[in-house]
Amino acid sequence: GEFFAWGNGERGQIGQEGFDDVAWEPIKVDLTAKGSDLGAVSVSCGTAHVACIAVATEEVELVQRGGEATQRHLLTWGENQSGQLGYETPGNDARGAMPALVAFKSSNPVQVSCGATHSAALDDQG
Repeated sequence: GEFFAWGNGERGQIGQEGFDDVAWEPIKVDLTAKGSDLGAVSVSCGTAHVACIAVATEEVELVQRGGEATQRHLLTWGENQSGQLGYETPGNDARGAMPALVAFKSSNPVQVSCGATHSAALDDQG
C-alpha cells in the first residue's frame, strides 16, 4: 500500500526532495514510476538507504492475500556511496533522494534485503 517514512533524511533515506530534512512524523513517499502509481508490498532498510518491492496499486490487495502481481518493481533511494541503490547516481552526489527503479532485465524481484552498505534481491526465476 502506501509507504511512509520519518526521521533523518540527510542522505535521502526518507524519500523526499532534498537531503537535509528531518521528518518528525510519518510522511508519504511517492512511489510513482514510469507514469504508474505503485503500492509497496515489502520494504527493507539499510543504514542510510531503503529498498522497496512495489506493484501496481490495484494489485496491492491481491499480493497481500498471497496472489501474484502482473509485474513487481524494485525501487531504492538514499545513500549510494557503495552502489547499494543498484544504479549510478548523477554527478558527484552519491545519494538518490527520490525512489527510482532498479532494472531487472528478464525477471521480477520478489524479495529484497538491505545491509549496512549493500542490497540483495531474489527474483521470480528461482
